[in-house]
Amino acid sequence: MPPLCPLNLRGTDKILILEEMNNRFPENAPGGVYTTGTRNMNGGWFGGCLDCGLPEAMAPELMTYCEDNQDDSYFIKQPTTPIEIGQAITATEVYCIEAVRYGRRDKKILCRIDPSVAGYKTSKTGNIIPSKNKWWQL
Repeated sequence: MPPLCPLNLRGTDKILILEEMNNRFPENAPGGVYTTGTRNMNGGWFGGCLDCGLPEAMAPELMTYCEDNQDDSYFIKQPTTPIEIGQAITATEVYCIEAVRYGRRDKKILCRIDPSVAGYKTSKTGNIIPSKNKWWQL
């Protein structure tokens, strides 16, 4: 898997990607949409999923459940078609605790997704800027 934090990034972009790396469930397929969680002191993983089943129902070809009874879900595939992108966006909307996130800069997606689940947002002037929302502060 390629590194998530290219060396040429600076400042806020680097911080956002480092935050994504720390909070991204490790089973997620590489790419912009992902589920979150935290590691415990023993290195185990606690995902942010409450096991409601809604995000997986909205994006059945993109998401699945963990098989180890952690009640977590994750992206097995990144969206590539307009339909899949719509399903991934819907998954972010129905996730009850905002643990489905988008961490890239695609304007077409950013204009459709709630800024509270994105690492970036589109400014009033149309520029892509870092979102000040932190998933753990929501």
